Amino acid sequence: MLSVHVFLALSSMIAIPLVFALSVKLRQLTFPLSWLTQARQADVAVIVDENINGQRIIKSFAQELMQVNLLAKAAKKLQWVQVRSVDVSAFYNPLIENLSVLGSVFVWVYGGWLVIEGELALGSLVAFNMYLMMIQMPFRFLGWMLMLEQRAKASAGRIFEILDEKSELLQDKDQDPTNLIYISLAILIVAAATVIIRFRNSKILKLDISRSNEL
Repeated sequence: MLSVHVFLALSSMIAIPLVFALSVKLRQLTFPLSWLTQARQADVAVIVDENINGQRIIKSFAQELMQVNLLAKAAKKLQWVQVRSVDVSAFYNPLIENLSVLGSVFVWVYGGWLVIEGELALGSLVAFNMYLMMIQMPFRFLGWMLMLEQRAKASAGRIFEILDEKSELLQDKDQDPTNLIYISLAILIVAAATVIIRFRNSKILKLDISRSNEL
């Protein structure tokens, strides 16, 4: 590009630093919004799950209206975060994509004037514009990629937060090693009792069947 026309090449790349600055700003705004979105979605899911599984208790205590209001508040918080995310994307993504297009517009206007003046060949102008499009294409998708990267980072952060949480059973084991032995013995006793009860029930059932056949 510099070999074709130095000033035209430098002028067409003025928008690239602006695109990079806007992309960094978009990245800074997207991560906290994505994190809040994941958290608010989890709150709504928890409320819905508790209402479905505990509907008998809720009806018994006549708490339907309170649960509806609780779900409405959680949904409203989720709506605010999602609307904010859409507003940020709607503001920055068009700027990032269209700033790269301004370079092409300048190339065609200024390059066309150079062709008319005889300072630049038409084929060189077409080749220059093709080179510029090849350079600008990654920058046009930069904002979209950064937004997806921050959303994935927020989702992964919440997943690893759950995976890194220590189990209460392991914590009890670290505090008192005998707890695990007691739990294992209790499980074995319950399993043995279950087997014995099923065996006795089967013998009683067979005895009843044989008596009924004799009658």
